[in-house]
Order: sequence, then structure tokens, then C-alpha cells
Amino acid sequence: MNLFAELRRRNVFRVAGVYAVAGWLIAQAAGVLENALVMPKWFDTVIVSALLLGFPVALILAWAFEMTPEGMKLTANVPEGTSIAPKTGRRLDYAILGGVALIVALFIGDRMMPEAPSSVVTPRQAGAPQDAGGANNLPHPEELSRSESVSKGAPPAASIAVLPFADMSPGKDQEYFADGMAEEILNVLAKIDGLSVASRTSAFAFRDADDNASDIAATLNVAFLLEGSVRRDGDRLRITAQLIDAVKDRHLWSEAYDRNMADVFAIQEEIAGAIGAALRGKIGGGGETPAPVKTDNLAAYDKYLKARSLLKKRGPDLREAIALFKEVAAEDPDYAPAWSGLVQATEPVIFYFPEAQDPFVLAEYQGLEALAARMAVDRDPGSAEALGGMADHLRDEMRWEEAEAFYRRAFAVDANDVEVLEDFQEFLHRVGRAEEALMEARRGQKIEPLWGLLKDWEAIHLDQLGDREGAVAVSLALLRDAPDFAFSYNQLFTLALADRRYADARNYAEAMPEGRVVSKEAMRQLLDWAERGRSPETAKALPKIALTDWLAMLAAAGADDRVFEILAATDPGVGSMALMRVAGYEALRCDPRLKKEIIRAGLPDYWRESGWPTLFRPAGKNDFECAR
Repeated sequence: MNLFAELRRRNVFRVAGVYAVAGWLIAQAAGVLENALVMPKWFDTVIVSALLLGFPVALILAWAFEMTPEGMKLTANVPEGTSIAPKTGRRLDYAILGGVALIVALFIGDRMMPEAPSSVVTPRQAGAPQDAGGANNLPHPEELSRSESVSKGAPPAASIAVLPFADMSPGKDQEYFADGMAEEILNVLAKIDGLSVASRTSAFAFRDADDNASDIAATLNVAFLLEGSVRRDGDRLRITAQLIDAVKDRHLWSEAYDRNMADVFAIQEEIAGAIGAALRGKIGGGGETPAPVKTDNLAAYDKYLKARSLLKKRGPDLREAIALFKEVAAEDPDYAPAWSGLVQATEPVIFYFPEAQDPFVLAEYQGLEALAARMAVDRDPGSAEALGGMADHLRDEMRWEEAEAFYRRAFAVDANDVEVLEDFQEFLHRVGRAEEALMEARRGQKIEPLWGLLKDWEAIHLDQLGDREGAVAVSLALLRDAPDFAFSYNQLFTLALADRRYADARNYAEAMPEGRVVSKEAMRQLLDWAERGRSPETAKALPKIALTDWLAMLAAAGADDRVFEILAATDPGVGSMALMRVAGYEALRCDPRLKKEIIRAGLPDYWRESGWPTLFRPAGKNDFECAR
């Protein structure tokens, strides 16, 4: 009898089939258990390895032994004519058919049948720390609105949102690190050609959400979600990530990484690469996944992530953010993101630090901003973040043509960098190009639909263009969506003052969150002054705050003299922030004192080269006048 016939008679092939089917099912179960029970990454590897090692053992046993009514016996000891191998073979055939049928059913079910909605693990569900009152810290100017879905139809096929990773660390003190990991992966994914990535601010609005994956994706207008968690204990990291097809509501890919801190950049690159590979068919083309920007100083990188987290919170936290960015830049001067972060942290200090009203203090911050902007571009001239930071610095120095050129360079690198876009539309506002500023603010909202600051800017532009009713409507909608967003109260207070709706203005002043340079007390003083007849003499007692919001409030209330007293005593770079807000009121727009401030800001020269804004027009070769 030849070998092949003997293998068939002893059911070796059938045992191999049963083993393969059963082994596949066991391997699948091991993968599910590893993720569900948060078991070590090596768990399913060990299971599969054991199954592979057991395969030849099973075949040897099938050859050497035979099942008989009395139990297992060596095949050589089974007398001829008493073997029940054919009957055993039929049973094995049934087992193989049943197993194959089960595999087919599982495959069809996975592809065709809807699963229960996937619940996205958020930091709140993972036990993220809150303040003593049980609430998170008040939102900052990147306050979000989640009341409306931005999607009116099917999302782009190649689109993804990276949700904030949950902090699973023993001390629950690594949220900044978990956020940083998610943001760094997002930044890498955003550089993949053909892949549309929801912005950080919109995606991170779902930190505390209980929404299911489909609802989150619909709001963000994306087809896929990446969620994950971080557990950090000393230098050991455990990072899990899973890719969810939110349209079909199923998991496409998941992985757990047990590594040392030294591998943090490799993990980011591997996760981004795995996602790129999983979506390659939808992205089209085949470019490689770009590598994240790295530093060899891991301690400095940890400080950088902490500083980024503080930067997003704004307010008093900017002080610590600035200090940390400076430390990182000192420890690794070639790490461009640290310099870019320092630009972003120093640029808005006048809005948050009362001491920045002192011109000497402000000059120190401006000097630091200038240094950081130069270093960032020098270290990474191809970074939209660095180029945008330089543009912001030049804008604040009233070097208008140079600033615009750097904004254009930043957009050439990344046309959809929404933070650069927000700064650019502010630039357009400062130089009086209100129609273009409004268009850019609305374009930004299409990219970053949940960023309240862009909606606030939309209201400012509408007011400057004479659509006060539209400005009120936008601000009220934003306030309903984000009741802790201080800028909305500022804007509604200003609009109410302009319309002499003093009762409404007082309500907005009293409801505004504390912690702003323009305090509730200052707003009360201004409102009291307006209600008592708006005397020019008593206006001199109103607070002297060289800030755009305050100057706009003074202008709306009719405290014209106080507006120009403050502007005349203020650095023109700071004052330039408020000029177009003031110019929105015709009585002030045509005041010779405003004309003087516009000349101090160097705007006429810019307008002669770039075109005149709606509110002003040339008068002869070297002069200009207000447009009524």
C-alpha cells in the first residue's frame, strides 16, 4: 500500500483539516480576548505559536493512533477487519464541514450584518480627573459647539478623525501625554496625500462624550475614527489603538503596543502607517506615511507635550506653557515644534496677562516671540506651523506685506491648516479687508466646524460690514452652543451697547465667566457711565485697557475721547488690533484722530500696494479719507 493511501486510511488528512479549522477559530478568539480583556500584546502570538507547534504533533498522533470502541490504540495493534477508521473519517468530515460553515457564517456576518453601535472610549469613561466640583476646566477661546452635525450627506470615503486617547495610567495624571500622542498621530495622518483628517479641536470636543461612533463621525463628517488609550508607568508605555469604520459600524484594525518611552516616535509612526495601509484603497495612490518630527531628548519631549496641553487651555496656564517651551528649546535647540509653540504661547499674552498692559513687560514677550519665530523657521522652513508663526510675528510688528507673504507660504505647505487660517483672517481684519476676512472665517468653519473662535470672528466681521443683526444672530447661536465661551459675552455686550440695549448688556456682563483682562467690573463701570448720560468728562475715569475688546466696547458706548486717549498712549502694534473695530462706527471712522492712528500703523502704504479697503479710500496721491 502506498504512503498516500495509508495517510487517507488513517484519516491524517481529515485530522489536518479539523485542526486547521479549529485552530483558525481559536486564533480569532484569542485576538478578541486580547483586546476585550486588555491582555498583553504577546497573548495571541503565544496562542498562534502553540497552535502551529501542535500541528505536526496532531498529524503524528493521527498516524500512530486510531480511535476504537475501547479507546485510543496504536494503529499497529488494531487487528485487520476491526478498524472503524472509515466511520471516524465520516465524523471528521462532518466536523470539517461544520467548522467551514461556521467560518463562512462569521465572515458574512462581519461583512454584511450591522453590529451594535460602537461605544468610543473617552477620557471621562476612563476616569479622567476633574476639578473638585466635578466639572472640567472652563473652555478657552477654542471653545467648541457640538449642537449640529456638519455633514449634510455621505462623508468623504477617505476621511478620519483622531479622538483624544484615554488616560489609563495608574495616577490618572498623563492626560497631557495621551492628548499629545493623539495629536502627533493626527499631524502625521494629515500629511498623507488623499486622506482628509478632521481637525484636532473638533475631534477633541468629544473628550467627554457618550455618543456612539456613528454619531461622532456624522458630526465630524468623516468615515473613520481612530480611538485609543495610553497607560504610562515610569518609562513603560502601553498604547492601544483601534480604527473604526463608522459608516458600517465595525472595527477594521486594532493593536496594542507595549514599549519603552524611547519607542514613542516609532509607535506614532507604526499607528499612522497601519491606518494608511488599512485605508490605502480609499486614499488612492501609494505615498509612504511621513515620519513624525522627532527629538532625541525624551525628557524635553515630555515637557513639550505638557506645554502643548497648557497652551490649549490658555488663560493663566500660558505662563507655565511659556516656561516649559523655553526649557525644551534650551534642551534641544534644533526641535522646531518647541520654537513654534513658544510663538503661539507668547503671541496672545496681552489678552490674558494683566501685567502685559505694561509696555515694558509686553516688550519682553514680543522680543521672545520674535526670537522664537526666527528660530522655528530656521529649524523647519517647510513647516506651515513655523511659517504661520513668523507671519503672526510680522503682523504684530505691522510689517503687513511681509506678513501676508509668509501666510501665503504657509498655505502653500498646507492650505487647510486651520490655525494659520484663523490668524490670517485676523490679519485681513486688521488691514481692513473685512469681506475677505469673513470668507476666510467661514472657510475655516468648514474645516473646523466646532471651533467657536471662528464663529466669534464671523460675528465681528459681520458687524464691521454693517450687518449687526447677523452679528447678533451668530453670537447668540454660539452662546447657546458654548455657554462658557467668554468672547461671545464680550461681543454680545458690545453689540447691545451699540444698540443702547442696556438691560441686555448688563445681563451679558454678569453672565460672563471670570478670568478675563476685561473684567466684569470694568464692563459694569462702562455700562453705568453709558446709562448716566455718557458724559465726556466722566469718561476719563473709565479703565485704561489697551485691548481690542475693551476699545470696541468703548467705541460702541460712545466714549470716543477715551478710545483715542488709550490709542495715543499705546504701542501702535497693539493699537492696530483695534483700529478696524473702532472704524466700524462712522463717527469714529471719520475722526482725524483715527486717521493719525492708521498712519502710525503704516496701513496707508500697505493699501496703496494691495488695494484700498471698503471703509477707506484714496484722496489724491498721498492722502486718504473715510468712506461714509
